[in-house]
Order: sequence, then C-alpha cells, then structure tokens
Amino acid sequence: MKIRCRNLGLFGGTFNPVHIGHLRLAEDVREEFNLDIVVFIPANIPPHKTIEKDPGTFHRLKMVECAIAGNEHFICDDIEIKRGGISYTIDTINYIYDNYHFEDKPFFIIGSDLLDEIGTWKEIELVVTKIQFIVLLRENRSARDLSLNDFSFEKKKPF
Repeated sequence: MKIRCRNLGLFGGTFNPVHIGHLRLAEDVREEFNLDIVVFIPANIPPHKTIEKDPGTFHRLKMVECAIAGNEHFICDDIEIKRGGISYTIDTINYIYDNYHFEDKPFFIIGSDLLDEIGTWKEIELVVTKIQFIVLLRENRSARDLSLNDFSFEKKKPF
C-alpha cells in the first residue's frame, strides 16, 4: 500500500547518531514548508562519506525509529538499508515515486555542506527534475555563500 500525503519531505543521512538537531530541523522544515510527512531515510553506504565508528545499519535504523516515535509526521523508511550497496539518491527517489503518493514534487532536505559535491551525485540532472531542494545552512556556510554557481551539475569526477 502506498503512503499518501499532499506534501512530502525526504531527510536522508547516516544518522550516526541521530540527535535532537536532526529532529528539530526536520520539525522546523515540516512546519515552514507545510509538509505532511518527513521521511527519515538512513543510508546504507553513503557514496561521498565514510561512516566513522559505525554501529551498523541495524543500530542506526533502530536509533532513528526510536527517536521519531511519537511524532505522527515523521516516518522512517529502511529502503537504502534493504537495498544494500551504495545509497544513491536517484535510486531512493525512484523508489519514493513508486511507493508514495504525493501531489507536488517531494522536498529533499540537505545541509549546505553538500552543495560543493552535488555535481558529483549519480544522475544529478535527473535528480533535480524529480525533487525540490531545501538547503539548511551549516555553520561553515552563510546565506551569502549560496548562489546559483553552487548548482553546477557538471560531473567533477566519474562514478
């Protein structure tokens, strides 16, 4: 059965560990963008990051499930862990389109630290046609640092 909602937010990451900052940001974004559901998606193997002191996918998944319990607007989807291998955003977005029902393009929540590498994401040209980005400022970036130049989708390195 497909999950149905009007506005959907996607929040991926290693969540190692999930913490109050993740939860507060997700709730703030949910309220600001009037999202019905925010889907937490723990990564199996992130393509651009090494998971330091990884407790394992099972434990990271269970931490997220425990952390979001009680918030009717948050759900956890273990698709990247079930799928195994490297967790590419395009594969997850295709899964979301097949398994969720929503009215507008889903919102994809990322930190501004990812903007420097976004051009290296697998099939980024397709990714940007299927989602709307919500970029959260990290302490190492300011709003003035963000510009359209950050969204150059030329491949910086091959996959």
